[in-house]
Amino acid sequence: MQLGAEFVGTFILIFSAAAGPIVNQKHNGVETLIGNALCAGLAVMIVVLSTGHISGAHLNPSVTIAFAALRHFPWLQVPAYIAVQVSASICAAFVLKGAFHPFMSGGVTVPSVSNGQAFVLEFIITFILLFVITAVATDTRAVPCNRYKVADDAEEGRRRRREDNMVEICRREGGGCIQAATVQPASKFADTP
Repeated sequence: MQLGAEFVGTFILIFSAAAGPIVNQKHNGVETLIGNALCAGLAVMIVVLSTGHISGAHLNPSVTIAFAALRHFPWLQVPAYIAVQVSASICAAFVLKGAFHPFMSGGVTVPSVSNGQAFVLEFIITFILLFVITAVATDTRAVPCNRYKVADDAEEGRRRRREDNMVEICRREGGGCIQAATVQPASKFADTP
């Protein structure tokens, strides 16, 4: 059940986050960078609300590894979660390719800077994402609940989800147009020009 929820959640995120730029390209920039960022941020919110209590809604191999490294997720389950996340990303890419061909280049992440600059930016943005997620989701001193449980305090749960969404939107706005930031290693396997 956990792996199924993780698959569905990752599929929804990759599908939504990549469909926004594809639709933007298809319709000559009507969605804009803000619209693309909102696609990803709202997808994260929807998935965390719908599957977070089942699988933890990691949605990203980096998050899974960070949770395991911080002893908030069993290392034994890490390979299965990563396999599911990569599989869901590839499946989402194939569905997008079938639905939007020949407008796929809008959803491909190709940096507009050197590979070294793109790596540094991706590293920094991923660090910020993981810093916020691990602080909000695992540190009981910062938040009285975690991703594996439905929040006891409804307002605290909403605050936690808003923080994750703001990080996602800022990540897209700040890094998206410079180096085609995905901060989703699994989606790199799915990029198809």
